[in-house]
Amino acid sequence: MIIGSDLDGCIFRTWEAMAKYAKDFGYNVEYSDIYSYNSFLPEEIIQEAVKYALSRQYLPTMPGTEVIVDWLSVISDELHFITHRPLDVIGHTITQLDPIIPYTKYKLHLVTDKFNKVAVINKHNIDYMIEDHPETIEQIYENTDCICLVYSHPWNRNVEEKDRVIRVKNWIEIRKFFGVIKERSMI
Repeated sequence: MIIGSDLDGCIFRTWEAMAKYAKDFGYNVEYSDIYSYNSFLPEEIIQEAVKYALSRQYLPTMPGTEVIVDWLSVISDELHFITHRPLDVIGHTITQLDPIIPYTKYKLHLVTDKFNKVAVINKHNIDYMIEDHPETIEQIYENTDCICLVYSHPWNRNVEEKDRVIRVKNWIEIRKFFGVIKERSMI
């Protein structure tokens, strides 16, 4: 079993750093206000907020990330992180990951276009992908055989569950999902 996960919105609460940056420019953004992935702030503020968030040494994580991601690396054949980030932040990305999962074996893929995630999924035969971006979820569904676990957020509320699109609310639900998969594979 090969598992993949996005970082921003699935592992890291990146929107918090972006909202903090935006607040310095007079924009008060609450998590529940982010109904569209890129339209909660003016474009120029979004671009600078993304740079700010991705260049930080530390980003807060989703609750349960550390323990469950480490467990996934043990039960899976491979664990991949596939993220849409500029290549010049690879050092910061590793610096952000290492303290939270220091003993976890993983492969890191930075893609410069969110649709390149499909190519990585297909190249590495990833069976399950944890993702939060609506367009990427649709691309994965249409162009891979991968089962996509949709990490629920306000910006992906319109993504409908399908035969290979399953909604999860948190890492505890992800743990339960893979626990069932692991049990079935042992039968």
